[in-house]
Amino acid sequence: MDEDRGADALEVLDEFLEANPESLIPHLRPMLELCLQVAGDECRGDAVRVRALATVTFLAQKRPRALLRGNLLALVLRGLLVPLCAEIRPENPDPEEIWDEDEGGQGPCPRHAAAQALDALAQGLPPEKLLKEVLPLLEGPGRGGSAGGRKGALLALAALARGCGATLRQR
Repeated sequence: MDEDRGADALEVLDEFLEANPESLIPHLRPMLELCLQVAGDECRGDAVRVRALATVTFLAQKRPRALLRGNLLALVLRGLLVPLCAEIRPENPDPEEIWDEDEGGQGPCPRHAAAQALDALAQGLPPEKLLKEVLPLLEGPGRGGSAGGRKGALLALAALARGCGATLRQR
């Protein structure tokens, strides 16, 4: 209900993960489901959504191999595509679309936070395993009629390029 407290709680969770990651590994699925649910809920504010995605990014950086177990990678990728490929609404422009940062520039947006999480996954996971899961998920949004979906698919490919560039070029 209180998004500021929720964002603070997620930050504490990150600190706990950093201090004692093994204690949360058995609870990884419900923790990821919560973070991805918050991140994908457009009724919530951007701050708490970005914070939830930062927790996913932190896990992708610190424990990428843990995501390979229990079909967690597919869960994470599907969850990241929700904010990544969200519709672009005129009343809530993408910060990238705002020309003057001093006159209305905003903080990080969920779309870019999701791309950062995908970039962290590309850095920590074997390209073959990640690409096998993510490329089929990007086909629909990438070829669809939605500008947000196409933009999200392109951002996803850009995020993947750094960690999986050599494998992508071979494909």
